[in-house]
Amino acid sequence: MTFAQKLKALRTQAGMTQEQLAGAIYVTRAAISKWETGKGYPGVDSLKLLSQTFGVSIDELISDDDVQTKRTLDARKSKLLYFAAAALLAGAFAFAALAYALGQPLWYTGAAACTLGYMGFAFAAKDEYARAAGRAGYDLKRRAARIFAAALVIAIIVMGALEFAGVI
Repeated sequence: MTFAQKLKALRTQAGMTQEQLAGAIYVTRAAISKWETGKGYPGVDSLKLLSQTFGVSIDELISDDDVQTKRTLDARKSKLLYFAAAALLAGAFAFAALAYALGQPLWYTGAAACTLGYMGFAFAAKDEYARAAGRAGYDLKRRAARIFAAALVIAIIVMGALEFAGVI
């Protein structure tokens, strides 16, 4: 039985609505619904409150299947964030190349926007990857890719600054 099934069964056995359970553990009804449909998992504090509310241990609430499912979801989210970051980095490079080739400094605005988006997605992907990998760290190939990406971002920023300053 998955966590979602266990939670729904415990809630209905206790004769509680999702709204009542949400109020008892200080979350929204939407959070309870998400947990009961298997689309998300509660944090540690919520698990503690659920355990106390239903008089069961946390171990009884979650099982090995639930932990594996959470890891799978984290890995999928990490990959999605990673590809979004890569796409934004490619966009930043393309905008910077167009700005330089066409002599249009306004194209650097697009490069700057893509660069900012890249940095946001890259940091989010890094955190998700570390969680999905069990904080095992990064291998050499990933480190080299991150260094290369950082160098490209710095090059784009420097080219934009030099273009606006009229140096190139």
